[in-house]
Amino acid sequence: MLIKDRKTVLFDTGIGPERLEKLKNRVDVVINSHLHPDHIGSNWIFSKRTILISDMEFHQCDLEVLARRYIGKELQKKWIEFVKETTGYRDFQPAESFSDGETLKFGETEVVPLHLPGHTSAHYGFYLPDHDLVFGADIDLTSFGPWYGHEESSLREFRQSIDRLMKLNLKFYLSGHRDPVQGEERISGELEKYRDIIDERTSRILSPQNTEEY
Repeated sequence: MLIKDRKTVLFDTGIGPERLEKLKNRVDVVINSHLHPDHIGSNWIFSKRTILISDMEFHQCDLEVLARRYIGKELQKKWIEFVKETTGYRDFQPAESFSDGETLKFGETEVVPLHLPGHTSAHYGFYLPDHDLVFGADIDLTSFGPWYGHEESSLREFRQSIDRLMKLNLKFYLSGHRDPVQGEERISGELEKYRDIIDERTSRILSPQNTEEY
């Protein structure tokens, strides 16, 4: 997501360095939803700009720290090599932090960070109340459904985060991994369908196998 106001604000930097190089001198502020490499991979391009990270992750912007957090010591080295190769990641230093419910002002545009854990413990979305719009990052409404593959991920918190978004009566929903969704009824339906995938997966896992099929 890109906001153009008195300041130009970019949310996440995972679309590749080639594209983002074109914005290098036009962006004033970068805000990250969480510290997965596909959302921070090109932060280094904006090293001379203001980079905002949540207060929960402000001191974790180091690839070795993230490797231990996400994948563990055993696979740490291979994970770091993979991240650098696939995202072009370089180290960066955030300048400021934000917290849940705080109002960030960029000219006439107000942005409210929403702590939406489940995907990761520190995952955030961003609400623009004057536009009834949310950038939901990795509550991404893809057909794959919610991703919760880390030890810190939480099914309970994922459901609660989706429910929080459903209460906002949104007109516009932007995702980190699919096209925008527009219209209150459609957004509500997409969020509900996305949430229900969690229960569908759980049901399949817990249901007894039909031994006649084997």
